[in-house]
Amino acid sequence: METTKVVLTEAEKFAAFLKPMIDNGFRLVPRREKTEYQKAIDLTPPEGRPKRPGQLPLIYTHITGMKVIVWPTFAPSIQDIIPVGEAMGWVLIISEAGKVEYFNPVKRVGIYWNSLKDSAIACKQRVEHRPRCKECKKFMNIARRHNVLKARFWRCEEHPKEREGWDHGVSPKKLAVLKIRRKAKALYRAKRRKAGKSTDRAMLIRKKWEKKES
Repeated sequence: METTKVVLTEAEKFAAFLKPMIDNGFRLVPRREKTEYQKAIDLTPPEGRPKRPGQLPLIYTHITGMKVIVWPTFAPSIQDIIPVGEAMGWVLIISEAGKVEYFNPVKRVGIYWNSLKDSAIACKQRVEHRPRCKECKKFMNIARRHNVLKARFWRCEEHPKEREGWDHGVSPKKLAVLKIRRKAKALYRAKRRKAGKSTDRAMLIRKKWEKKES
């Protein structure tokens, strides 16, 4: 007996993605809230970016003020994703001061929605279990490893020798999934380098939103 393969619409895929995100403490930011925030801080889109349907982010906020923001590329106004080539999925960690401390692009290929969900929840767990310095008991901050674009670790500002690994607080189950994907990404980057091509291109060419000049 032949079985019929069920093909989900992007709206159905987004709905399936949204449920575990909400269960993990994220909330979908309403359009009005997003628009008012952008107006309040005078944000303008990058020069030359074509007009496209607006996507709504998801956000997790820790009691310390540190946030995880997810841009899924799904635009509710059209109940579809923004066309490939015009947007990528992004997972960001924002400090209490509003500075982007970590950003991870998620390619719109293969198991995109699972990859985005796993990256987002792992970042939420990092922030949720943010380590504290053994010396001063203060929360550690995110630091970047020299010459490695996406490599991060936790470090105390007052006692720099006090550190924790980037995967501190990530559950064993989620970490096992991340390790499989990291291995696949490492092989992909090695293949590109061998061919003389750049790696992490999305992070290098991404055009940022800017504040209007007064």
